[in-house]
Amino acid sequence: MNQILSQEEVNALLEGVTSGEVEVGDKASSQESKEADKEAELYNFRDQEQRIMGKLGSLSNIQEKFAQNFKNSLTIDLRKAITVENYPIKTAKFREFLKSLPVPISLNIFKMKPLPGSAILVIDIKLAYCLIDVFFGGKGEGETKVEGRHFSLIEQKVIKRVVNMGLLDIERAWEDIIPLSCKFIGSDVSPQLIHILRDDDIVVVSRFLMEIEDVKGDIMLCIPYSAIEPVQDKIKMREGYETEQTLVSPDIKRRLNDFLLNVPLNVQVKLGRSEIKMEELIDLKPGDIIQLDRNSQKDLVATIESRPKLKGLPGSIGDKKAIKITKILKGD
Repeated sequence: MNQILSQEEVNALLEGVTSGEVEVGDKASSQESKEADKEAELYNFRDQEQRIMGKLGSLSNIQEKFAQNFKNSLTIDLRKAITVENYPIKTAKFREFLKSLPVPISLNIFKMKPLPGSAILVIDIKLAYCLIDVFFGGKGEGETKVEGRHFSLIEQKVIKRVVNMGLLDIERAWEDIIPLSCKFIGSDVSPQLIHILRDDDIVVVSRFLMEIEDVKGDIMLCIPYSAIEPVQDKIKMREGYETEQTLVSPDIKRRLNDFLLNVPLNVQVKLGRSEIKMEELIDLKPGDIIQLDRNSQKDLVATIESRPKLKGLPGSIGDKKAIKITKILKGD
């Protein structure tokens, strides 16, 4: 292919440069850069976390339910007064979450099948030693030196027992969204040794301040967003349902209840049945008796709106026929 310009092409190019129709050198590059700047838009990576929070819906209600269940379980088991204060749910990168944790701290890894990945139940180290002390009959008031110390085998068993109680309460809190089977995997006291996720993975963190006697400490749930994402639509739907429930005022509920309690219902009692021939029907006259198939000493069935609901014996009150209820029938 001939790439040499003819004299006419050279003259046309020079004329274009002179008139400014053809841009050359830095000027052309500068123009392209300006056009690129116009098309480029700034992206705030924090927006991703905000969008995730918008999708989580009533997850905060689920976590509050867990906190209440966990508090009740520990109160019954320890026979101690326990208080729990909930904090707003937050999102963070996994690396940032681990950096925010003190050392040492009780980190307990578990699975939430069928949801993917692993989650962490975090217990403040002083709170953990308080729980251990109470389990062994102490008051949980003693000062424990935690720096540079690891849990003994017996202490690890106590912490595992507490964690397993928490896992059962997580299952109960999630049962309206999805049936979970939570399984304890392992524990550690150093965040640097936890490698269940990539550094940039987003996690959802729920924090609760628990107080036993005079000891206060944080309990945190760290769940990967990737584990929650498959059921976020169910969580959102649950939020809509709960919102509808809260929109009904107590006055409307009371009036609706009063209305339902005063709805008239049709009650019927069948005495029995019999079969007769046509000629017997023709010969019937006042005073004749038709024998029914039901024993006079056996219960009759009463129907309410055509549904069998009661059993009872026939009788009378004054000049009115009546039935004495002997059994309430179960079912719809």
